[in-house]
Amino acid sequence: MSDTWDDLHRCLTEALAALTDGEFLTVSEPPGEFVKRGFLRRGAPAPTRFVQFVVMGDEVRAECSGADSFGGSVHLTDVEVDLLRAIGWLLPTEPGDIGAEPPSYPNFWRAATRASIEVLVALGVGALTSWGLDPGTLEWKLG
Repeated sequence: MSDTWDDLHRCLTEALAALTDGEFLTVSEPPGEFVKRGFLRRGAPAPTRFVQFVVMGDEVRAECSGADSFGGSVHLTDVEVDLLRAIGWLLPTEPGDIGAEPPSYPNFWRAATRASIEVLVALGVGALTSWGLDPGTLEWKLG
């Protein structure tokens, strides 16, 4: 969908502005290789890094992959966690800045009003770039 980070920023801004109440958008890296779980157990795909946005009335919530160090599904180094925190992502235990309650799942998160979605777009692009992903290979899922 986007070959450059500038394209991704533009497309993500347009996509979030078009979401209606209850809709969500997930942007993620392609699924990884299957991880074997044991001799007779079927493998499962390795966890993928993602950013996700959902509209709830006038609020838009964003989340990105949580670190396994606090219960998330993706291994992130301390440096990666610190970088996500530095660009503005909140831990799942931290309250939001617009009165939003923290999520009940172990992912980084933020909330903003629909009028302030640019903040969430910047956070999403920041997370994806910090992981060194290729914008041309990212998968988009609208629901």
